Amino acid sequence: MSEKQKKLLTTDQIKFFLLNGYLLLQPSSIPKDLHMTIYQKTMQLLNNEGNPGNNILPKISELGQIFKDPVIDGALLSLLGPNYQMMPHRFCHDNKPGQKEQNWHKDSFFGHKKPIRNHFPRYLMCMYYPRDVNLQLGNAPTAFVPQSQYTADIYNFRKNQNDKEFIKEKQQYAEVEGGSILLIHYDLIHKGTFNTSKNNTRLMFKFQFERLVEPCDERALKIMKEILIKENISEPIWNTYCDEKVPKLFAPVCLTMWNCLFNYTIDSNLIVKYDVETELKKLLQSNYINEDELCFAAYQLALQNELPTLFEKFNSSPKLVRFYVSFALAMARDVEGVASFLCKNITKVDKKILYLVLFIIFQAASNFSRCKEETKTLMLNTLVIVSEMNFLQTDEYCRLYLTEAIGTVLGVLKKDEIEKNEKQILKLIGYLKKMLSEEKDSQICFTSALSFARCSNALNCVKLSFDPIDYFSQIIDTTTNRYVRANTLMALKQLNTIEALEAYIRYLEDSRLCLFTNKKSQF
Repeated sequence: MSEKQKKLLTTDQIKFFLLNGYLLLQPSSIPKDLHMTIYQKTMQLLNNEGNPGNNILPKISELGQIFKDPVIDGALLSLLGPNYQMMPHRFCHDNKPGQKEQNWHKDSFFGHKKPIRNHFPRYLMCMYYPRDVNLQLGNAPTAFVPQSQYTADIYNFRKNQNDKEFIKEKQQYAEVEGGSILLIHYDLIHKGTFNTSKNNTRLMFKFQFERLVEPCDERALKIMKEILIKENISEPIWNTYCDEKVPKLFAPVCLTMWNCLFNYTIDSNLIVKYDVETELKKLLQSNYINEDELCFAAYQLALQNELPTLFEKFNSSPKLVRFYVSFALAMARDVEGVASFLCKNITKVDKKILYLVLFIIFQAASNFSRCKEETKTLMLNTLVIVSEMNFLQTDEYCRLYLTEAIGTVLGVLKKDEIEKNEKQILKLIGYLKKMLSEEKDSQICFTSALSFARCSNALNCVKLSFDPIDYFSQIIDTTTNRYVRANTLMALKQLNTIEALEAYIRYLEDSRLCLFTNKKSQF
């Protein structure tokens, strides 16, 4: 499908998503009878063979048409940028009559947890419902909490789930027409509800998607410009402070996410100013547990370029406050100021919170692309210094976020910048290679493969001591972890050379799943 055929989101849809964390979409090119075919074939599969787990897509091949639809593809392209990828975990949730509801939750990362997640849309989920689902039918519509993608502490949220007024105010249900997709931010809090029907099994197909390129990428900028051109908008200005649809506490974070998505620096004159001492700093005190207020204060301080206050809170605050300060610093307007602080203090930071420094670098890569040449070199040197710290061997969170930071930072470098900093880049590539080959923590291992996919531009520009095609092929052939294999296969594809694509296709041919082979018909 060409870029022109894809139906990109409107600016209003993007604003709604950035505020609320979800969109309800209806494919435009799928005949209604296909949805029923998918439901019937899946029910037959579940009854005859059981749940195929990650293999649901090849088993029910019609599902592939859903995500090729111009509306669905265009929405993912608008929020995740070009070259977004379907993640290797996908699942059919079959909610049978009488099945109890789930707890409120955010999805894990292939069964693994991360201490701090992403406010910026790096990961999305599509929940596809082939048949009507609603409260009247009683067939377990998904419940979700709008704006909860900005909640950092899921456990604090769960303490309130029995508060009827709290739930009544926040909770919504995905009451949808058959064929609909609920597109959500990966970190939106949700749950499956109680199926009160007598004979109505609800199927919900969960597919996850991830961003590979940062918003500063020329291909990403072209897509966002196309969105603006269609609406005759010259500049992507969204004054969230004056938008009556945006609650006061969410104005700073929505404005920040919007600017980052469009890679746009807002005019400081449009930012509403709040008093730092009387209105903002007090919200970042340790006795505050209102996460909406923490979010407001941290992002507002970043928009007002109050970096000293944020740095102070980063160094001396409880964990939850530090999380929001980290979110805000990663997206701060004063990119040079943040980069300078992180690099100069990397060896002084308490090792217990070093993973947050690496998280900030990982998230801020697109902003760092606007830094001066010497600042970029300093950032690369900083990552090298961290990669050589001995204590990393016992700190899995530092290793995890370091692998992510390497992927995004190298991914935004231009060819001439890569060539000028080849020595540092080779060391960082060597670290990723070590994590992919030797790391025992599977999450760090498959994240290293993902980072290789994100920084394929660097792999193609430097003089490596190994052949990446042979290396990735070896990992694919020998690993026993399905997600390491899938992400390494993606890294192989992203090299985008004729030789790499030939190796990629060979692997797909060798691992082909025959749709017509089953217990009753084996050959």
